[in-house]
Amino acid sequence: MGLISWRDVITEDSGLAVINSVVERYIEESMGAVRPKMGWRTPGFAQAREVTDDRKAEIVAEARRLAPDLILSIGLYGASLGVHIAQALDVPHVYRSQAIEHDYYAHLFDLERKRISRSAVRKALRSLYDEFRERAVARVEEFVLGSSALVLEISAEDAEIRRSRCGLRIEHFPPCAPEAEESLASKRSIDVLYLGNLFMENNRIGLLWFLDEVLPMLRQARRQLRIVVAGKSTDRTFERLIAQAGVVVLPNVADADALFRDAKVAVNPIFSGNGTNVKTIDALWFGCGLVTTAVGVQGYDFERGLNLRVAHSPTEFACAVLELLNRWPACSAQSRRARLLRYSISEQGRRISQLLATLRPVRSLEA
Repeated sequence: MGLISWRDVITEDSGLAVINSVVERYIEESMGAVRPKMGWRTPGFAQAREVTDDRKAEIVAEARRLAPDLILSIGLYGASLGVHIAQALDVPHVYRSQAIEHDYYAHLFDLERKRISRSAVRKALRSLYDEFRERAVARVEEFVLGSSALVLEISAEDAEIRRSRCGLRIEHFPPCAPEAEESLASKRSIDVLYLGNLFMENNRIGLLWFLDEVLPMLRQARRQLRIVVAGKSTDRTFERLIAQAGVVVLPNVADADALFRDAKVAVNPIFSGNGTNVKTIDALWFGCGLVTTAVGVQGYDFERGLNLRVAHSPTEFACAVLELLNRWPACSAQSRRARLLRYSISEQGRRISQLLATLRPVRSLEA
């Protein structure tokens, strides 16, 4: 098996050792290696993962030496290259979708326009520019979908929507739990953890709501709470803004799993978006209590007995956080993981092997 990924920082030697232990060939490309084109023609996320024609030919040659039975693209970002490799090698392309991307981005663009005050002319120009960007995302998405023998959709709801819009083969394939084998610590230093991309508009709105509306009630009930906000960020102004709430801000952490292992309660105050939140399964798997909204659990079908609460008003949210803090740890990590077994890598691995084997009988899927 070969693996291609894009990086914005150089992967540490320890990370490379882990990757090379499970793949025959690892290819790491730099983000933004190709000069960007006009944003309204090609979406920024796709531009950042473009490679030159010469480099594309080299990658195809390396892939051909591996003789893959299929090409799997995880997410839309680098899927155009995945399609190119699959077509060059005449093997099936499988697309692992994280969301209906053009709908998702259209919603984010709308949230941003509502938040930022502009003149009527600037507002009209921005709306037109966002429409072009949405069409660019839809164009890439349509190309990848139409070039794929199988689409693995992360959300059951999105899978149904996809099936209603096209005649492609769409299967629901939810996120996998990390499946770490080590025991989980019973003593944890983080009382409340928020982890998410700090540059996404819907995440920002939810986080600011939590800090403005929920945090004061938590502080009133328990003054000494240690609250950590972490996630990918390039906006130092926003980091300083949220730090004013008296929380610890950890931008661009290298090991998100380590934070979940050290947190008693995780929060995900998200009110819009499609797809399925991967951090929901991560938080529960690592033994955190979790408070989120209906959007935070969409696409999942959890068993009863998890330390999971769904809340929407500030009071409901604060009460749920305090309840889980008072009860933590309410049940063993083994009990929690037993209820999440269907999302484990071993269970999901068996299912994806069955799905991929239907594309063509191959030795690698039987190994």
